[in-house]
Order: sequence, then structure tokens, then C-alpha cells
Amino acid sequence: RAAGGGAPALQAVEGAVAAQSERPCPGCGAGTMALKFSRFGPFIGCSDYPNCSWTRQLSSASDNDEDAFKARVLGVQPTGDVLMDVFAGLEVSLRQGPYGHYVQLGGNLSRDEGGKGAGDGAKVPEVKQLKVVELREALLERGLETAGRKTELAARLLLAPDLRHLVAQKRVSLPAATAHENLTLPMALRLLSFPLRLGAMPDGAHSGCDVTLANGKFGPYVKLHVQPPAAAEADADAEEAEPPKDVLASLPKEACVYAIALDEAVELLQRRLARGPGR
Repeated sequence: RAAGGGAPALQAVEGAVAAQSERPCPGCGAGTMALKFSRFGPFIGCSDYPNCSWTRQLSSASDNDEDAFKARVLGVQPTGDVLMDVFAGLEVSLRQGPYGHYVQLGGNLSRDEGGKGAGDGAKVPEVKQLKVVELREALLERGLETAGRKTELAARLLLAPDLRHLVAQKRVSLPAATAHENLTLPMALRLLSFPLRLGAMPDGAHSGCDVTLANGKFGPYVKLHVQPPAAAEADADAEEAEPPKDVLASLPKEACVYAIALDEAVELLQRRLARGPGR
């Protein structure tokens, strides 16, 4: 399987062959269209080759699949999640970028696509270009708190009532196993909540340490946040010792990132701990 898109390419080939097979060749009318291969990739050619040289490249089939994708709004961020309530009411949409499909929290899809959406005409400031004084002035104009560092001020400004719905507050790539056409709002909300705290390690040497679920470069994984030993238990040379390292365990292919619970995560982490470091 080719990296980064083998499955879509294969589906494009299968779709093209299914659509064209057993049809008469448009070049000669005598032969039928058949799947063929060359060093430039798969293509459809006449079964009566070399008497007929009609061909059609399959690369366009894959391109058309990508062009057919249309970004869509899945819903809005609901209330009731303490960690996400600051984003309540913001648009949740499915989009496509250069590295694949992703879920976006915030932004206005109709406005982004050039339509006339809510808030059309409002100008989103380039917060990265603004100085601290300018950020504070913008916050003061909106009656918002002006204390804090530049990063805090910028984040606060983008959450202002007149701007929050126009700005992408968070983006999360879809896991490789998730087909974009099957994505629902609950699934998208789960991804947007990453890193998601599942609970605490119930027992053992790491009892009480947080266990979280996240989606990384190599796919979904669970993480054990190892805490340093208490001061009373620390050795005399603790200052020279390296800080404890967190433990990561990838989700197996059969695991569902949208349904995994604490007990499953603990089992994966215990297996990882049993293998020892570097294994």
C-alpha cells in the first residue's frame, strides 16, 4: 500500500474499472476496455491492442475524487463540557487540506468559501502582527481584560464576541482509519476534545497519574503522565536524576478511538510498562 493515499488511489482504480469494464472501446468499437499497467501508473486500454491504441489514464479518476470533496458543517460545539465551554456555539466543520481531511472548531464556512455568512464584513485582526500595546487597545475597546502576556492577549482577543465565530480555534486531523464521509458531529467533538483525560491510573506504582487519549503523527495513542516522586521519597541525589518520562502506547488497529475507555487504556499502558523502556 502506498503511503499517504494508497487506499483512495486503489478505490479510484477499482471504481474506474467497474465503470468502464465490458464497455466497447470508444476508439475501435470492436474491443472492450481493460485495466493495464505501465511505469507511469495504471490506465484503461483497449483489449484489442496493438490493433487499437486507445487509452485513458486513471490519474484523473483520483483527482476527480479529491475535487468532489466539499467541506461541510457538522454542527456546533455544545455546552456542558467544562474544558470546551469557552468554545460553546462555535461551528464544527469537516475540511480538507494539503495533508488530508481535518475537523475545525470555529471559522465560518460560508464566509471562508466566499459566501455571505454570519458576521460577513467583520475583519479579523492579524494578531501575530500586533504589538502588546495594540492588543491591549483592541481588548480595551471590547471591554475585555488587558492583563497578561502577548500570547494570552492574542488568544483572548480572538475569543471576543465579535470575532470568536470567524476564527479557527482548533484543528484536528482525522485518524487514518476514519472515512471522512462517515464522520458525525459526536465523532468530531471527540477529536476536538483531544488530548482527552480518560481518568487516573487505578493502582500500581503509577496510581493516581492521569491517563489521556490523543491523536498523533503516527495515529491515536494513550499516555500515562508519570509524576515525579514526592519530596519525602526523593533520594538525596534527586537533583541529578532525570525527570520521569511519560509512557505512551499506540492504539491497536481494532480499537475504536471514539469509544475507548479508561480500562482499555490502562490495559494498553500496563502492557507497555511490562515491556520495559525502549522496547
